Amino acid sequence: MFQERYNRIVLPFIFLLDLLFLFYIYYLYYSRLQFSQLLLITFLWTIPSFYFNSYRIPRTYSTITALRPMVYTVFTFTFFYIFFYQLGFLVHSYLTVRSILFFLFLYFSQLTVCHDTCFSINIA
Repeated sequence: MFQERYNRIVLPFIFLLDLLFLFYIYYLYYSRLQFSQLLLITFLWTIPSFYFNSYRIPRTYSTITALRPMVYTVFTFTFFYIFFYQLGFLVHSYLTVRSILFFLFLYFSQLTVCHDTCFSINIA
């Protein structure tokens, strides 16, 4: 019974929290955000997130096993982001230091939240 409630309530919350982190970090570094870019960024994040199940919290004591889905999701998002940037769908003038800081902050925040969440559940 607890597992059913966990799957219905907590997992969508974690997924939405990941999206909110992404939106906040993106808006922090690119303040002139257009709605079409927001939809594209949402699409670019949700596809790898659903594929790798990064919103699920694995119950394991291994750091590598716990962080693997999030790492795959972040790197796939980065690959897609750069690919769509090269195609011209993201209308930034060029990849700058802001872009590098955006990705570094995204990696740090997502992996920190995932790491803390995974091990706080294992200890409890």
